[in-house]
Amino acid sequence: MLTLQPQPERLFLCQSTPGHLPPPFGILHRPTLKTFYNDTISFAGLEKDGEQWCAQVWFCQVGQGYGGE
Repeated sequence: MLTLQPQPERLFLCQSTPGHLPPPFGILHRPTLKTFYNDTISFAGLEKDGEQWCAQVWFCQVGQGYGGE
């Protein structure tokens, strides 16, 4: 399961494991809530790719577990 870990002016996308927080898959800088509908939420912000900053939108499905259980 992936989790979003909020920090001041940053949002981290991480693998969720009990008692362990590995390095993030991605970091969204200056995130803003873009939209939410039904079971989906999205954030807009900036992501650094090497020396270049890229505008990104992250779409996240929110559910009660794997397969929407």
